[in-house]
Amino acid sequence: MTLITTALAALAIPHAHAAWPTPPAEGWSMVQQSPLIQCTRDAAGLPWCYAEREESVPYARVVAVIKDLEAYPKVFGHIDQVRRLDADSAWIHVDYPSPLSDRDYIAGFALAQSSVVPGADSTGALSAFHLRFQATNHASAPAASESVVRLPRVAGGYDAWDLGGGKTRLRYTWETEIGGDVPAWVNDRARLQHGDEVVNGIVDAARR
Repeated sequence: MTLITTALAALAIPHAHAAWPTPPAEGWSMVQQSPLIQCTRDAAGLPWCYAEREESVPYARVVAVIKDLEAYPKVFGHIDQVRRLDADSAWIHVDYPSPLSDRDYIAGFALAQSSVVPGADSTGALSAFHLRFQATNHASAPAASESVVRLPRVAGGYDAWDLGGGKTRLRYTWETEIGGDVPAWVNDRARLQHGDEVVNGIVDAARR
């Protein structure tokens, strides 16, 4: 099997979830240049960001890394546990530095036809991959813990475009509120760190 076929087999998604949260199409402003991070707020005032890189790394490898949920603890420094609950759902635990409490969430995944940020598809790409996720419930997930902040509004997606010549454009979009009673500056710092970690982690893993 090819890498892309293996990746799709590892995360078979039989149906799409309804009512996916969608970030605004406008109002984005750059908060970091490299990797590029842009942020905005939706009509409810919730913060959204996307982090993006364009690198000489195989498109099929990038897609394979995104699809391999069980390997996320090896790719992303702050994710330390992942438990697949079914073909399109997983419980994910995030290790936060003391004195902050750890976070966890239950995510449902679904393939999509277009990128998470409306109107942002790359013109001329040879192939494109769009995977969305959002918070969900699942009977097999661990019960919420008093010592861990469960994130109820996790949402976002991964987008990758094959630009040809071994180059791939990768974007990670996410609703960035980290939950819990934390100062605004902690949210801002965590937002940048998270974006860096995700796009850099995927690119680095795809090169191995």
